[in-house]
Formats: sequence, structure tokens, C-alpha cells
Amino acid sequence: MPKGVPALVKPGLLRWARQTAGFDVAMAAKKAKVDALKLESWEQGTSRPSIPQLRKIAKVYQRPIAVFYLPEPPQGFTVPKDYRRTASNEAHGPSPELMLEMREAQARRELFEELFLQTEGDAPSISLTADVEESPESVGDRLRSFLHVSLQDQSQWKEPYDGLHGWRSAFERAGILVFQMSDVPSNEARGFSVFDQSFPLAVVNAKDSPSGRTFTLLHELTHLALRQGGICDLADAPTDRQVQDQVEVFCNAVAGATLMPREDFLKDETVLSHDPGWEWTNADIQKIARRFTCSNEAAVRRLADLGRVSVQFYQVKRREYQAKNGVTTAKKSDGFLPPYQKALSNWGPMFTRIALDNYYQGNITGSDLADLLGIRLKHLSRLEENLKKLQKRV
Repeated sequence: MPKGVPALVKPGLLRWARQTAGFDVAMAAKKAKVDALKLESWEQGTSRPSIPQLRKIAKVYQRPIAVFYLPEPPQGFTVPKDYRRTASNEAHGPSPELMLEMREAQARRELFEELFLQTEGDAPSISLTADVEESPESVGDRLRSFLHVSLQDQSQWKEPYDGLHGWRSAFERAGILVFQMSDVPSNEARGFSVFDQSFPLAVVNAKDSPSGRTFTLLHELTHLALRQGGICDLADAPTDRQVQDQVEVFCNAVAGATLMPREDFLKDETVLSHDPGWEWTNADIQKIARRFTCSNEAAVRRLADLGRVSVQFYQVKRREYQAKNGVTTAKKSDGFLPPYQKALSNWGPMFTRIALDNYYQGNITGSDLADLLGIRLKHLSRLEENLKKLQKRV
């Protein structure tokens, strides 16, 4: 018999909380240190957890205990469509870590919209659209125009982090939130997106390289233009899910076309010096990558898309880059960052500025601000200094 007073919670809420946290029964029982059959009985309503046991479950599922006393599961969190194509990701659903990142990102997006309304007024509406039947080249041109990023702008970004910051700033100016996740291995998800007419959301993995994150951003922007968010690993492995494969191939092609417009790419001196089918050295590939501030992999992918190298050559080089850069392993993200820099890195300048504006206008408390940004108030001045530096770089 469980010790303590039984918790008068509805079985459906226990099941909902477990499933939205990304746990199966066995995993949840192990984390909560209870017998799996007992957990099943709680979810079926044949027995009840004690209040101490409910507290343990709430901690494992990372939910406030009050949520278990609601009359029904809260609405609002939806899992984006899963477009991941590597074998391990197809066999399993999103991990608890990825589920938590998605849940928190969606909650922050909704909160941002409320805070924006308090200080800025009505939220802008996103008009960008695309269709998978369109040419990736024409959609790429449309995305670049939508973001107001010219090749001249891009040429000013000399380093990968400059490129990432430049594209992220363009997203935010266009009304698209960009967050970074840091607790999910990059081989599980390179990014995900959540479509909404106001402030759609793109999330990239901080464990990926800065150039990789840039490509993921544009891949996720294509999903948003299609009016369908998704969870993506950007893998090229074919599966039996033809529709999902078609969408991912299209999103990859559009991302490449946006980063490296066809006409300018084919006029590049290094590209012109190679006839189709010629062998490419790593040095030549790096020249293209530097010019367009993209990864070597993205450059080779673009060469393959435009028929300058074979698909087999691209696949060989991709495996080489993965092995070298550790994309298939859980890497550290951007190293240790002070809390005020981590807040800007994770939530972006736009979210940070709106949170600060609401704090100074008295709409939220200092405690609210600290919780929102994951900082202590003693770091506030340093946060604002770094925010100003980022805004000057735009």
C-alpha cells in the first residue's frame, strides 16, 4: 500500500503528462522509481498515487504539481510533424529532452506574443508562402527577398558566426522568432519549427556548427513558408515515407538556393574553373563555402543540386564532414557562456528586448524577468550591454 494520502488526480492527466514528456511507461517508472505495473494502474484509474509519489512524477515530467488537478489536459502544446529520416530517429519518437525543448519553446513563443502586445501593439502577420511543386530556385529567391538579405550583405559576413548572426537578425526583423536548444544531441534533431501566422518559430541546435545552424535556419524557414512546422535532422537517407522525404528534399534544396543563388553560384570563379564531373579538392570547396558563408557540406550539396558533381560524390563528402566535425555525436555547444550571453544566444535579441521593455514598463516583475531569461538581476547591466553590441552589428 502506498504511504500517505492518495492524490485525487484524474488518470487521463497522468497519462497525458507522461506522453507529452516523451516517456513510455517503463522509462517513466524507472525515472520515478516506481513499479511499472503500479504506474499503469494509476493511469488506468484502478489505484492512485500518494501525494509524495505525485510530486516525484511531476518532477520527472517537469510539470507543476497543480497541472495534475486540472479537470482535463491543457490544450496548446502540439508536437510538430516528425520529418527526421535517420534509422534511429524513425524507430523512436522524440526523446524526453527534445519534447521538453519543444514544449518550452512553444510556451515562450506564446508568452512573447502576449508581451509584444503589451509594449508594441498588434502582432504582424507573416505573408510568406511556398509549395513543394514550385522550383526551389524561385522559392529561394522569394525567401531572400522576404528577409531583405542581399549578396552584398552576405559578403560582409566573413566568419561563420557572422553569417549565423546576420541571418538570425534578418529572421527577427521579418517577425520570426529564433531560439537555440542545447540539451539535445544534434544527431537527434538539427532543428524544429512551429508555424503561426504571428511570430512563427524556428529553433536550431546549439551543438551544431554555426554554418550548420545557418543552413538549418533556412531549412526551417522553408517549412514555415509551406505553413507546416516540423522536427528535422536534415538527413538524406531515403525512407518509405515518400511525402515526408519529398518535403525534406525540397526544404534542403530551397535552403541551398537561398544561401547560394543559382546565377551567382554558377558565375563564381571557382565553380567556373571546374567542368561538370571534374574532381573537386577540399581547398576548392572551402573557397565556395567562405564566399557564401556556408558549410563545406552545404557547398557540395549545392554543387550536386546544380549538376556540377555527382550525388555519389556529395554522399562521400557528407560522410567525411560528419566524421570530421562530429555532427553525428553530441558535441558541446558554444562552450561556457556567462548567463547574460547564454540568454541572448538561446532566446535571441528580439525576445530579450521585448522582455526588458515589459520589465521597465512595469508589466512584469524582476523575478519574472529573471525566470524568463534565466539570469539573475545582478547580470542585467551586462545583458543590456551585450544586447546593444549585437544590435549595432546589424
